[in-house]
Amino acid sequence: AQISIQNYSPVRVDRDGRRGGGSLLYIHTSLTYENAERFSDGTCEAVICTIGSIHTIVASIYRPPDASASQTKSLLDFLSDYLKTSEEKSYQDIILTGDLNLPNIDWETLTVLPTQGTEHSTSAQMLLEFMDDHLLSQVVKSPTRNHNILDIVLVNNDRIIQNVSSVPTCLSDHNLVSMDLTYNPTSPITHPLPDIEKHSFRSIDYHNCDYELICEQLGSIDWDELMGLCEDDEDGSDFLSLFNLTVLQILLINAPPKPRGKTITKNNKDMARFLTNAQRIIKIDDITPEQEEKWGEEECKARRILATAYRLTHYFGWDDIIYGHITARVPGHDDQILINPHGLHYTEITAASLLKIDTSGNIIDHGSTKFPFQPVGYTIHSAIHTSRPDLACVWHMHSRAGIALSAAVTKIQAVCQANVELPNISYHDYRGQILRDEDREPLSRDFPAPSKALVMRNHGLLTGGKTVEEAFTIMYFLHQTCQCYVDTGYLHSPVPHGKVLSREVLESSLEGSAECRHDTEYGVQEFEALARLLDYQGFQTGYPYSELSRSFLDSNKD
Repeated sequence: AQISIQNYSPVRVDRDGRRGGGSLLYIHTSLTYENAERFSDGTCEAVICTIGSIHTIVASIYRPPDASASQTKSLLDFLSDYLKTSEEKSYQDIILTGDLNLPNIDWETLTVLPTQGTEHSTSAQMLLEFMDDHLLSQVVKSPTRNHNILDIVLVNNDRIIQNVSSVPTCLSDHNLVSMDLTYNPTSPITHPLPDIEKHSFRSIDYHNCDYELICEQLGSIDWDELMGLCEDDEDGSDFLSLFNLTVLQILLINAPPKPRGKTITKNNKDMARFLTNAQRIIKIDDITPEQEEKWGEEECKARRILATAYRLTHYFGWDDIIYGHITARVPGHDDQILINPHGLHYTEITAASLLKIDTSGNIIDHGSTKFPFQPVGYTIHSAIHTSRPDLACVWHMHSRAGIALSAAVTKIQAVCQANVELPNISYHDYRGQILRDEDREPLSRDFPAPSKALVMRNHGLLTGGKTVEEAFTIMYFLHQTCQCYVDTGYLHSPVPHGKVLSREVLESSLEGSAECRHDTEYGVQEFEALARLLDYQGFQTGYPYSELSRSFLDSNKD
């Protein structure tokens, strides 16, 4: 029977023409549910919904003892369709609870016991296949009738489940099940791993997370057993799916570890999503000893820093496929510039792959790839590098928020704390694509010293700095300001007068910001923190860390 619970909202299915309350979920009002769907064929029932704040799908399901195999299939198909529809969204955790009245499953071996009739056996087999399709596992481990589980709690992420308890009740042969769900919304959400104990070829003995070990594990797959699991596979599709799942699991299990005792947290969803889902890591520092000797220590250091900057651009979601550039002068050679090869995605750019050109765009060194140099895309950078000898790095991006602001706002007003770091913002009107030498002069004129932030109207953002780290940090705060305009709606309506920060407040805040530098150059602290994050994930930046950062990294080695 339905009962009244304070602060909880019911999501339910009434059982047509039958006594009882039907499938019922109670969801606390602090967890607003959405996309609720209900299923009832007069026999089986289910109610399912999503809770966006914890990225979770929850469902209550019911299958009576007299349900046929076809009715069971209809119920499971309904659940599968909902889960598949949600795959494109960020609802990554699944919790299905209820009663399927299938006591003929051995949950230790995941096999169907021959203790019931054909309909029950077929239904039980369909449930196991449904669980395998969606990587679900049974949480309840204590037996009820005949040492088999009647109460169903299926999840795809065991790591959110804690303190499971199951106790008999005096009212039925079912148990009362309770558990704690643990969420950390500031941590990256990870996809669940398949059950590595289900088949022996998935049981992987690993010690260190390195790629030599991954190759060994790929080479140790039991092909006979893998083929045996696909005996009825006529077109090879089952074998291919199973093989891909095996390889995927090996890669996920052997992802480089986080530092011991530390939790990496991110506010940026794009960055967290990429880091947690990365299956192929292209290390940043790929400079060989021969290249180190050819380029010299200082140029190699600049290459590693600049390649790290390209990776961070992607992880923050500022990149535009293969377009946009970050350029940096070669130390000791003000007329030589490092730039990305045209055609490489930002996740593919490495220290050795960077091209070296002169300020006129002539190639000095192709780097380690055969990808070409794009002289047209370099026009913007050549203009700034020529007119602004004070800038060693020029950073030009086409981020969504930056384009939106450049197209909608005539002049940025100080509306958030990020503006403290942007005392001199310049503006350049759009005159078409900057392709020719005659386009350079207007751009240079609109970006005079001491400005280090430029809004290129109807185009994007550009920043410069004495170092790559400074140009990055200015770009970060400029993008934060653009995002603030997008989030608050100031792109479409004037900023209220009382919301604009005064010049006095900005200047005093800037002085306070300078006191937090701890004797480091502008942007180094921020950039080092993000470079450490990449190194924790195994990207091997080769970044020339300060002694403080190096000591911290050493203390967190496994």
